[in-house]
Amino acid sequence: MNRMRVSWNDNVHLVLVLSNISKYQRNLLLKERISFIVPQNQMYVPILGAVINEHIREDHEVQEYLSPSAQRVMYVFLEKEENYQSELSVVLEYSKTSISRALNELSDHGLIYAESTNSMKIWRRSNDLHDTWRILKNVMKSPVKKVIWVKRKKGLFEIPVPYLKEASESYLSRFGMLMPPVYEQKANV
Repeated sequence: MNRMRVSWNDNVHLVLVLSNISKYQRNLLLKERISFIVPQNQMYVPILGAVINEHIREDHEVQEYLSPSAQRVMYVFLEKEENYQSELSVVLEYSKTSISRALNELSDHGLIYAESTNSMKIWRRSNDLHDTWRILKNVMKSPVKKVIWVKRKKGLFEIPVPYLKEASESYLSRFGMLMPPVYEQKANV
């Protein structure tokens, strides 16, 4: 915003109309008691006694199914009833933005809610486990986009694929008495 000198007349009141404004510019105008309007956002006209800050959150459509990241976050809530966003980010190795989107998505479906405690926001499961599972049955779908079958051949070396992790029966067979499957099961997580 460029500095402007205006000769002032007591009978004329000017109002500055801007398409957008930074927080710094807004604070300068408020400090100098200069009237301004940012259409559909803010209005400060002290001569009229009007100060309006309008931040309208547009209604967004609730998705029919939970995203894979929201489903993964929900699994943590099934194990532990309350969680902090920062803890979820560390445990699931997701960015804070991804966790925030997933939490908002779960909140939109009524599965969790937020409470503020000591300047921290804690998220809690809305229902008991039985009711939560009843809701989840209707909003979850498989995150698997593509299944590829690879037959294991003895004597051939395996080429490691770092982004594929062992999954399902392949993973479980390493820890118990379960036989390894004929077709190795891997997942891209």
